[in-house]
Amino acid sequence: VPLLAPSNPRALTAELGKARTLSDLLYLHRRHAHHFDNFHLGAFWSKFKKIFRGELGGLRGPLAPVCELTVQMLFELSAREVSNVAHAFAKARLFGAGPWESVWTALPQAMHRRLDGFNAQDLSNTVWAFATAGIEEPALFEALSAQAARRGLRDFREQHLSNTAWAFAKSGREAPALFEAISAEAGRRGLRGFTEQHLSITAWAFAKSAQEAPALFEAISAETGRRGLNGFNSQELSNTAWAFAKSGHEAPALFEAISTEAGRRGLGCFNPQNLSNTAWAFAKSGHEAPALLDALSAETMRRGLGGFNPQDLSTTAWAFATACHTAPEMFKTISAELLRRGLGSFNAQNITNTAWAFAVLDPPSADALFSTTCFSTRCASLETSFSLEQLTQLHQWSLWRKERRAPWPGLHESLRQACRNACFEEDGQPSRTQSEVVREIRSRGFDVDEEQRCQISGYSLDALVVLNDGERIAVEVDGPSHFIGRSHTPTGATQLKHRQLRHFGWRLESVPYWEWDHSNALPWLPRSSR
Repeated sequence: VPLLAPSNPRALTAELGKARTLSDLLYLHRRHAHHFDNFHLGAFWSKFKKIFRGELGGLRGPLAPVCELTVQMLFELSAREVSNVAHAFAKARLFGAGPWESVWTALPQAMHRRLDGFNAQDLSNTVWAFATAGIEEPALFEALSAQAARRGLRDFREQHLSNTAWAFAKSGREAPALFEAISAEAGRRGLRGFTEQHLSITAWAFAKSAQEAPALFEAISAETGRRGLNGFNSQELSNTAWAFAKSGHEAPALFEAISTEAGRRGLGCFNPQNLSNTAWAFAKSGHEAPALLDALSAETMRRGLGGFNPQDLSTTAWAFATACHTAPEMFKTISAELLRRGLGSFNAQNITNTAWAFAVLDPPSADALFSTTCFSTRCASLETSFSLEQLTQLHQWSLWRKERRAPWPGLHESLRQACRNACFEEDGQPSRTQSEVVREIRSRGFDVDEEQRCQISGYSLDALVVLNDGERIAVEVDGPSHFIGRSHTPTGATQLKHRQLRHFGWRLESVPYWEWDHSNALPWLPRSSR
């Protein structure tokens, strides 16, 4: 690096821009720090984010002086320059413990002073930076949201719109007016200018923040149909599927196209999170895709499960169970992996989703997984962490243990009782179809009670009919949510309930909604009680 004269600031800026290594860059700062102005500081951090690769550990000492200088100069910088500092720090992953903490602490105040000078890119880069760094600054986000709403979003490029939505969703900041404005602006200009990444990020952000935007989701679905999915990478495909499933926006053509595209290119480029999120999305949306699930199962066994974290493992198991897609070899692999690593890193959701999935599909490998005390011990350690829904899942696991007459260690008594209580606390809400079925049964002269409880299993029964000979029939009126998509295949939850009720001695009759809509006949019920 040439030794520059302090009187040549433009040359210093140029040399900072031409630095090829961190050593060059840090040397220039050490040599000329006392002559650094706002342009030099901006050039330093802009170059740093481009050339830095690796761990921060060895940089804490060398970066301390320049971080200190940055804090001193922040309030002299323009809106664009302050925003660029935040963006550079986030891009280079300068967050967490280190001398850069002082810069993050000072940034919000400096930004509040420059809000009126922020343009669309400055605003987008700022919220993106704080969200990426995981630094909570609710007052700053609120101020930036208000600023965007006040000036409008016409100056925002597509990348700015998607990144802003992503940042607010990632940080968990509620900004309904801003999301509504983003949706409206996207609708006004259309989506042809959005790249595949912008489309997937926008869909993900709206779903993550639970913002209802049916017109936007419909437009994204139409745009993907127009251009096709060849330009989407594996993460974008997975995120898009996840977003539509999470938002509850039905898009059968999009899901079919994603399934076809994944089958065409193969799943080798999908990371474990992509695989599990894709499986979850198809199960959650109820879109039947047996070929895709077969491919997912084959891919997980091909690469092994060592790269799957507890959430990836449990989500994948849950998805296959929800879709009632049997994959005994994959579940055997899951059992072996869980036995190898143990369940110590599984949280309440991970362990209940896994247990419930095994209960639904009842794979042969269950004996290997549950015959040790590993599962019951981990459940006991999490006893105070379970939600009511999770306690109900564990209760269903206990019922399955009884079904199998399995000699596995059971749940500890206090937890077992809490699970049973949770199941009994669930209140059923009669549907319109259920009320129609009950009226039809009563019109034939039979006694019928709604929303009864099986005292053995804890399951709620839609209706309980008593025939003249005293036989009791449990009636389940199964609406669309009880079936996978538009098929006649019951979901995993429905199949588990039916199977367990029959195991505990009930004569169970199911009334599928499509049969009732076609004909009000109940062939299993006598025409009259007389």
